[in-house]
Amino acid sequence: MTLTGMNIGEIRSLASQLQRRSDAVADSARVVDRLVQLTRRNWYGDDIAQFESRWNGGTRAIAERVATELRELAETARRNADDQERTSNELGGGNSGGAGTGGGGDQNPFSWVGDGLDWLGDRVEDGLDWAQDAGDWVADRASDAWDWTTDRVDDAWNWTLDRVDDVANFVVPRVEAGLAGWDRFVEALGANAQAWNFFDGHPPQLSEVLAAGVLALGTGIGTVANVVTGQDHQIFDPGTPGAGQAHDITGDPATQRVTDFTSLTAATMSSYEHNGVRVDEIVGPDGETRYIVSVPGTQAQIDSLAGWSQNPNGRNWAANLWAMAQGSQATDAQAVAMAIQNAGVPDGASILLTGHSQGGLIAANLAADHDLAQRYAIDGVITYGAPVENADLHPGSAPVLALGHGNTVASVPVPGTPWEIPVIRQIGDPVPQLDFGGAGVFPFVPAQQGSITTIDLPPKGDSFFDMTANHEQAGYLADVQNLSAENQAAIDDYLSSNNLDAYLNGTTTSTVTVETTG
Repeated sequence: MTLTGMNIGEIRSLASQLQRRSDAVADSARVVDRLVQLTRRNWYGDDIAQFESRWNGGTRAIAERVATELRELAETARRNADDQERTSNELGGGNSGGAGTGGGGDQNPFSWVGDGLDWLGDRVEDGLDWAQDAGDWVADRASDAWDWTTDRVDDAWNWTLDRVDDVANFVVPRVEAGLAGWDRFVEALGANAQAWNFFDGHPPQLSEVLAAGVLALGTGIGTVANVVTGQDHQIFDPGTPGAGQAHDITGDPATQRVTDFTSLTAATMSSYEHNGVRVDEIVGPDGETRYIVSVPGTQAQIDSLAGWSQNPNGRNWAANLWAMAQGSQATDAQAVAMAIQNAGVPDGASILLTGHSQGGLIAANLAADHDLAQRYAIDGVITYGAPVENADLHPGSAPVLALGHGNTVASVPVPGTPWEIPVIRQIGDPVPQLDFGGAGVFPFVPAQQGSITTIDLPPKGDSFFDMTANHEQAGYLADVQNLSAENQAAIDDYLSSNNLDAYLNGTTTSTVTVETTG
């Protein structure tokens, strides 16, 4: 078969197909590039590295080479068609748009080229489709792996946060409670330093040193308990001093008027009914206004933790230890000083302090306070069942009258010897005996004391020891109504020699109560 000329239109159509196939191959290669990059950002490991290496090292180069060869073949076909058309036009006889002639008639001699290119393009597209499918599969697996990994990371992070919260919930309360206990322990150490102070003009007393030691031990145990439980139990917490507003009870029919020593004792005991300080304004026969300040004792349950840890009124059981160790700087004394001010007692006023039990110790501590003595004229202190010799009283302090139920002591001879030994037959009130008679820590360093008149009342009750009968308010009130001639004379002498009769012989113009807080 003889072939002459060229079917220009068919060749140009073929060139367009070749160009489209070239572009398709190049576009597919770029798509696979993006898929590989996306996969690489979300999948780490040998498998993706090998896939990327095969694509960049071989498959991509083949795709680029196929695209280039197809583009070059399209350009050659287009150029030959242009050349054929130009030559035919110049000769004027060639068929610029038809096929050449030959023994085979109108059959296109280049149709096999188009078929081959179609087959090649299909195979390339199949390969690129496979590559794209593989990339999609790899991307899906990488996304799954990423999701799984991020889920595990989130789980690990949440678990870590939960453990941190667990640790924080365990540690933080214990640290806070421990620090609160530590603050009290440090304050107790300060009380010990104060108790052992040789340079304040008042040598260390055995009672205040022991009280300070118990405070240090108790607050130390409290600190450990706080750390173990993660809760502040406030063991031996001294509290913060405070006082409320004055409440006038002058017109109350139940208010005891002070007219003699018995009614003075009754007024002192009535302060318990008001959970704070009672202040009576008395105008004496001389026209001078004076004030009687009555302080109640401990108001807390001794057999409960709250009685040793919380200090709502400033006078719980632990407050007794602070009062013995710190004196007028203790919370209970500071609260009473604030109550005196809130009751409207003016600066420079004359005051008689009275108190029962802890209230008596507070009164003695206030009498020993130099700052309070400069603000008010404290004329005297009368106490019932209080360890007043523990107070830092000095010769310049107000004189103290201390009533207490003493012990019954008998002298028993030692058989076969001329000696006798004292034997306690009945115990009176042990509370005023907690001061150990003002004994110093060192016998050769005597404790400095102010003027203290002690009235030993006989022990009450029929048993060897009756705490209730000997310490409660009712026992003291009953005793002052039936004083022995000797004790009555001692009390009268104390009152007259210290010019305190005006407090009992005057007229009560007002009576107020002020609650204390701690």
